[in-house]
Amino acid sequence: MVRLAYPRPIEELIARTKEPLRLSFFDIQSLPRWHKGRDALIGDAAHAVSPSAGQGAATALDGAEYLAKLLRECDNYKHAFEGFEEVRKPRAEKSSPKIAPAPPKRRL
Repeated sequence: MVRLAYPRPIEELIARTKEPLRLSFFDIQSLPRWHKGRDALIGDAAHAVSPSAGQGAATALDGAEYLAKLLRECDNYKHAFEGFEEVRKPRAEKSSPKIAPAPPKRRL
């Protein structure tokens, strides 16, 4: 287990924990498409963000708002889904390498 330096109150809290929660982090590959037919994926379902980034909820809400805007403005859902993916997919893939996921063997 990797030993990290925490402030004293945190170390005491960890020491009092009976059974620590262990989490594993894994890289998730980008999906080739975010929509098929009448179904579309948004947020972490479409482009998972590393939990260490703390951006999952924010990107999900931002994506939902943008897709809702496109659904209101486009003449059909297919155009809305295509527009959403065209704009958001490159953005998500570009920012993904900047968010360094924890190595698979690292445990919290």
